[in-house]
Amino acid sequence: MQLKKWLNFIRTSCCLLLLSISLSGCIDYDTTIHYRSPNQGEFVQHIQLSERLQPLNSEVQQRWIEAIEQTTRKLGGKLQRNADGLSVAIPFISSADLEKKFNQFYNGLGQSMRVAADSSIPSVAGHLAIQHSNFLLIERNRLRYEIDLRSLGVRSTTGDVLVSPTSLITLEFKLDTPWGSRSNANLETLKPRSLKGGKTLIWTLIPGAENWIDTTFWMPNPLGLGSVAILLFVLLGRFFKYPQTSEILHPPPQQPSL
Repeated sequence: MQLKKWLNFIRTSCCLLLLSISLSGCIDYDTTIHYRSPNQGEFVQHIQLSERLQPLNSEVQQRWIEAIEQTTRKLGGKLQRNADGLSVAIPFISSADLEKKFNQFYNGLGQSMRVAADSSIPSVAGHLAIQHSNFLLIERNRLRYEIDLRSLGVRSTTGDVLVSPTSLITLEFKLDTPWGSRSNANLETLKPRSLKGGKTLIWTLIPGAENWIDTTFWMPNPLGLGSVAILLFVLLGRFFKYPQTSEILHPPPQQPSL
């Protein structure tokens, strides 16, 4: 039993040492959802690496980049590579389209990387769901995002997290909406910080743990606003075209004859 404990201790120590060497510096990975209107927006991925992790030239990293490029191209997005990382932008035309493309991006990326069984990139599971409700002039969206980052932590043989590389990996999820959003925070969900008067919410994800995000935001309904504008335009046109209609319906009182 003592020998087994020492072997587990040595193995854990080696993992911590390798982790600290391989991830010296920092990885900044942020996902931003930009809503310009209910029918136009994009979600953007920024991946920035520290100098110790550059350049992106290893075999595993190249397979990872190729998988991102292939998945981005299938979804009609664009990828840019620069000296210190990557930037991916994928457009969407509705909340339903955002939900579909967002999940396809991560599912497609995960399937591409599973082809390489010896890949050292940890698997990350996540799912985005948006509940959409239309009202006359406005629409309501409830966004829920679940992402499992337990694979990024170093765990003991019992499953307890020994090291969560929060200081080495910075993961953020951002939501940018025209009218702002409200976080439905509870004991399980993450609490965001707010920028631009609430129009931008930023959640810092926790590596080595499961993360839940729940938020609600409202936006103008273009279809409803357009319908009201057309109705007002028609009523205004009828008023100017038939100015005597009100007089016919309500003639002025006649003077009594003498």
